[in-house]
Amino acid sequence: MSSDDRDDRDDGRSRRASLNALSLLATADFIVDFGDGRRRRKDEEVTSSQQAIRLRQKALLLTGEIDELSARIRLFALLAQAPEDTLVSDMHLFELLRAANACNARLRHLHQTLMSLYPEVTAELVESVRIAIIDSEAFADSWGASSPLWGPSSETWSGAMARTGSMLISVRSALSEQGS
Repeated sequence: MSSDDRDDRDDGRSRRASLNALSLLATADFIVDFGDGRRRRKDEEVTSSQQAIRLRQKALLLTGEIDELSARIRLFALLAQAPEDTLVSDMHLFELLRAANACNARLRHLHQTLMSLYPEVTAELVESVRIAIIDSEAFADSWGASSPLWGPSSETWSGAMARTGSMLISVRSALSEQGS
């Protein structure tokens, strides 16, 4: 057996071990998200007089989380494109998809929260979050299908990120005005 055959076999084992670790990480993420969902539902059981205040606070918290996840997505999108070892690029891609999935979940939760605040918030604001959800899901789908980021879709991607940033500013502004 040649050393090349042994190296190939070792690379295959290393890759399988890494994929198993990533699978365990994805499972842990699911469990944490499930627990967070249960906690959120329990926290939502408040009196109606406190409901609007809590919803505004929750929406502001979600905008901060979405902002942080957007920054992580931009970072991992750049790292996933760097000419490195395939395993390292795969790990960056995995982190990118995890951040995109978490961002999608937060955007959906923000949309539901704003729907609960309607008519205190405008329909345009709620619609801008819905559009951000569509953009975010399309972004994650394009990466999941191994679509190149810096190809023809790069303008679409950067436009979606800009719209998401503008939407977050609008949500924060609207909620701050209502809280005063």
